[in-house]
Amino acid sequence: MSESVTSLAHDFLNIMLENRKLLPEFMLKWGHYNNITRIISKAEEIYSLKSTEDKKFPLLRNLLLGNMGYLHNSKMALYELPTMEFMSLVASLCIMFKVNKVIELCAGLGLFSKMLTMYYEKYCAHLSTTPSIEAVDNKKTNKTSGSEYYSVVQMHNKDFIDSTYISNGGIVMLWPDKESSNHLNINYMLEKTCPKFLLIVGDKYVYNYDKFATDSNYNAYNINLKLIGYRDNIEFFGKHSHSSILLVVRNDLSAVTEGDSFVEYLLNYCNTKFCGSRGELTLEPYTISPCDLIKELTILGKMPRLATTFDDSTICSIAKKIKNCSCPQFAIPMFVQTDEEFYYLLNAGIKTGISPEIKSRDNFIKFKSLYDQTLESCVGGLQNLSMIGAIPSELVENRIAAQIYLMKIYTK
Repeated sequence: MSESVTSLAHDFLNIMLENRKLLPEFMLKWGHYNNITRIISKAEEIYSLKSTEDKKFPLLRNLLLGNMGYLHNSKMALYELPTMEFMSLVASLCIMFKVNKVIELCAGLGLFSKMLTMYYEKYCAHLSTTPSIEAVDNKKTNKTSGSEYYSVVQMHNKDFIDSTYISNGGIVMLWPDKESSNHLNINYMLEKTCPKFLLIVGDKYVYNYDKFATDSNYNAYNINLKLIGYRDNIEFFGKHSHSSILLVVRNDLSAVTEGDSFVEYLLNYCNTKFCGSRGELTLEPYTISPCDLIKELTILGKMPRLATTFDDSTICSIAKKIKNCSCPQFAIPMFVQTDEEFYYLLNAGIKTGISPEIKSRDNFIKFKSLYDQTLESCVGGLQNLSMIGAIPSELVENRIAAQIYLMKIYTK
């Protein structure tokens, strides 16, 4: 970097705290992963020296979600900083497939659409044709009701899908809200809109994008790329990212020759087209040890530090279950003594959507004895719970409702 990291870190903090509209230009200039992670790390160091206030979340998360600086920042929440590596990936897909339109779905404030427009102006001006870019958002929340980076069309996802046919276009979704993800039928979207490609970025611990079944006319690929999301922790830059990418491509476009897989072909193309000999895009996935994963979750307040005293086999087992679960808010309580007990609570939390807040070993044993009776293997369990007054009689015929009731009443 031609400018000092310290100077750029001050610039980044000023933009995020005082004038977020300048972010697209800053990211296009300094947004290569290795650059921006150094800038953010230095920004945290600077801010930590300046501030003694109790911070609920790490600096990166606070900055992106708008919890700091001017009040209007709280209405300009961001969930991903599109790196230059990601922008070059999208541009490569558009060039390779001769895409004439890119639609950002669940666009929020349209940061990606703005950056893609500027990226084409700066790096693709030599092309005879460039795609039109449209930003669409299902609904405006208070967190994304502020000044937009790009003109965003407000339309419900299903209305957009039912009225859109873009056989020569592509769809990009960055961190769609959980409700949209849970109710969005990927197969239905592909069938109705027929895009050349669909690119989804989200939290691998929440959305499990790799488990989406895809239409027989499309192939799905998971891509490891250098990304920065609001859930990421600065300490683990370069080693681990919460963001994952699902790329879905029409079969007729993803056939390559000479033995390369499609993803290898795509990343080689992208490296050659935009990254030169630097080879900034790689097939190598992020790696993180189970102990580091435990440490990261501890930093984020999702787990007490006592959990790090578990033996290695227990830590490995817990880490594996956390990485495969879909309830990232779940915290490992201090009273849990084995990974089997953690898995028991984890399953209860996933099934009911509630994180148990049990405070002691005795309360856990009491809760488990009651919750055991709601399991399908326990004959007459709900009736027994009603007879002893553990659940209201009207819940005897509704197992899930009884489980939720126990979670709310007996884990506080």
